[in-house]
Amino acid sequence: SKNKKFEVLNFGVNGYGTVQELEVLKVKALKFHPDMVIIAYAMNDPLYSDTIIDYFKQTEERKQNMCKVQSINLRLPCWLISSIDNTKTAKFVYSAWINIKARFKEDFFIELYKSMKWEPVAESLQEIGIIAKKNDIRLVMVIFPILKNFEDYKWEYVHLKVSEEAAQNDFIVIDLLDNYKGYKEEELKITKTDFWHPNKLGHQIAADVIYEKLINLRVI
Repeated sequence: SKNKKFEVLNFGVNGYGTVQELEVLKVKALKFHPDMVIIAYAMNDPLYSDTIIDYFKQTEERKQNMCKVQSINLRLPCWLISSIDNTKTAKFVYSAWINIKARFKEDFFIELYKSMKWEPVAESLQEIGIIAKKNDIRLVMVIFPILKNFEDYKWEYVHLKVSEEAAQNDFIVIDLLDNYKGYKEEELKITKTDFWHPNKLGHQIAADVIYEKLINLRVI
């Protein structure tokens, strides 16, 4: 593989879930006749995002000035989110709210994957599998864990559900949970309040694991 040349195209968009990624594949990525499609899966992907549906309806001003709070699926002005993110008091309150919700309510993510919101994700993975088979595309899913409570991680059920669905649709599944457990969550988070997006170290770990896996499987 050292003598081969690869072209890598990034179609990732902040806020997109599996349903939106299916549309990106059909509308944009297939035009480039990919040999392989790698999907980065985050635990909040079943949460509905209207970003791709509204994309061509939005004005340029709204696209530039509106952002999304991933944890609660809420769109707010970017300047407001930035102000909140840079306020220590707001960060403390936000973290406390997350912990209180997790303590007094059945876990949000386990509920999410037992709800109707999972069905569109499963259906999208099935359609991606069909498209890949028709176009001779290798599929890879990289599962990113929630960057929280590695010492007592309670979302293995979710990882298993996603992995099984992906494998049934001919994805090569790469789960980063065990690789991340060797680190403290603070070492991998891009900000203290962001449980979804890893920092430079987190991405480097993911890249190394993906490369090693694909080399060992002799798919690159």
